[in-house]
Amino acid sequence: MKFSTYARTWQNEVLTLKAPGSQDTMKSHLRLLNNHLGEAELSDIDNRILKPVFVELARQLAPKSVRNLWGTLHNVLTEAKRDSYLSVIPDRPQMPNLRRRPQPWYTAEEMAELIKTLTPPNKALIALLAETGLRIGEAQGLRIKNVKDGRITVEESVHRTEIGAPKTDTSFRNIAISNTLERMLCQLLKRNPQEFVFRTGPYPSGWRVTQERMLRKESKGHFKGFHAFRRGNQTLMRELGVPPHIRDYRQGHGAKGGGIAAVYDYTQGLTSREQTEERQWTERLETVLYPDVEPGLQEMLVSVLHDKLEFTRSEAKQKVERLLRANPNISSVEAAIPMLFQKETL
Repeated sequence: MKFSTYARTWQNEVLTLKAPGSQDTMKSHLRLLNNHLGEAELSDIDNRILKPVFVELARQLAPKSVRNLWGTLHNVLTEAKRDSYLSVIPDRPQMPNLRRRPQPWYTAEEMAELIKTLTPPNKALIALLAETGLRIGEAQGLRIKNVKDGRITVEESVHRTEIGAPKTDTSFRNIAISNTLERMLCQLLKRNPQEFVFRTGPYPSGWRVTQERMLRKESKGHFKGFHAFRRGNQTLMRELGVPPHIRDYRQGHGAKGGGIAAVYDYTQGLTSREQTEERQWTERLETVLYPDVEPGLQEMLVSVLHDKLEFTRSEAKQKVERLLRANPNISSVEAAIPMLFQKETL
């Protein structure tokens, strides 16, 4: 059987079981591999045939792309061996050395300035990416029901127009967000409870490209790509001193930092103590990313109700949260106090 024939079978029977993002990448790999190996018989493919192929690919592609191509080819050949079309899987050919190229990322100052200058809904989207480190597909998959009580739950991701599970098991997470970000999102939460935060219906084809174009125009050329915010978020958390296990959990890399703990610790997410610690670090992120917003606004308003009107802390917190959700543009204690003393507010 020719490689191209078996590759079509593998694409229809095996590749369809993988994540949508992986499918797109591997389909492009198969097209390249078919150009070089399509007419070769599976049983004839060995190191003698593969060596010149990968020498030629190394001249055309980046080192990481060549390694990824080998990964796809190895998957195809492994399945071919299981199906008895191949007796021995060839050894991996010599690969080009990886040269780590700097990837675009945002400094804390750049993220804060961009958030300040953008307008809704772009402002809330970029604030979400900068503060939480969500992947853009996870942000697209965020529904109104996923934003609750100062936390967001990541349980869906959008790839092109398809809605599915996030990238990995550890990408399912529930993370704290700042009061400022919650107020921004509240401006977008007046739609059907089953709909998305950033859209009122399904995502059309090309939404991400269109959004990038809009952001590039509104930011006057300072947009570096959605994933640059994820890198900036990780860098900012490290600079602030956020513990590694909280950084990893918030970015969907697992709560326990890998290693043996990740294998034997079956705790789902962060513990109550870790969530309290995470909340404190979120407040630190808030002061850096939103320097023009008065820090600790919610806490100060709770103190006003508790000290002046003798509400319990729990009652005061509920009333303040309700006030801020109903009036998301409040950014200072002076603006909020008159509303707190209105009878209908209390």
